Parts: sequence; C-alpha cells; structure tokens
Amino acid sequence: MSQYGFPDLVVEIDDGGTLKDISPYVTAINGIDTEQIVEEITAASDSYPRWAEVGLTQMSDITVSGPYDDVANGPDLLKVGTGEKSFKVTVGGTNSLSVEVIRKSFKWTFARGELTGYEAVLQPTGTITIA
Repeated sequence: MSQYGFPDLVVEIDDGGTLKDISPYVTAINGIDTEQIVEEITAASDSYPRWAEVGLTQMSDITVSGPYDDVANGPDLLKVGTGEKSFKVTVGGTNSLSVEVIRKSFKWTFARGELTGYEAVLQPTGTITIA
C-alpha cells in the first residue's frame, strides 16, 4: 500500500472548459469528505437501532488557500463567479475525486510581515466521482 504526502496532491479547477492545475498556488486544503445520508428505521420491536441509506451522498464545503498570485490559471480561477466549475483532486497520480462546484466565497488575507493570501470556499453540487 502506497502512502502519499502533500507534494503528491494535484488540485485542478476548470477555466470554462479545461481543467487547470492550481496546485502551485495551494498551501492548504481542508479534508475532503463524503457522507452517505441515512435514516433511522428502528421499529418498535427491534432490540437494536437499524439504519437505511436514502440514496444521497453529500460533501462538505471545500476550502482552498495559499499565497495570492494574479498569474493566469492561478487563484483567480477560484474567485466567485456564475455557474458551476469542475473541480478535481488527485493523490499520487491515480486516486482522484471530481465534483462540480459553485464558487461560494473568495477573500484576500492580509497580515503584516506576510504575503497577501487568499481563501476560497467551494460548494460541491451534483455527482461525486471517486476513482
């Protein structure tokens, strides 16, 4: 079993049609989690709780941040805009998660003695593909 570190991470978002690698501008990304929605179906006569899948999977917001750079195909692709964008995270070259996202928020961060940073929050929507 292989183990991977942050250098093995590739973060991509589309620019209106083509996925662009923004990894050089990402220094932090929250944990990406998926959750199966379930409903309790414990009957009055059951001795133990029972649960059933309701057929929905959801993801928490994705937060990406790093030093801001106005280079083409950089953090500006994460700025709030209209419409959905394709987002993909690949670990180790073979394990990936893809989902459409809505760019929910984007902010610049400023602190004395530090480079200008950014933080983008992306809302996953639609089908989640894990390969």
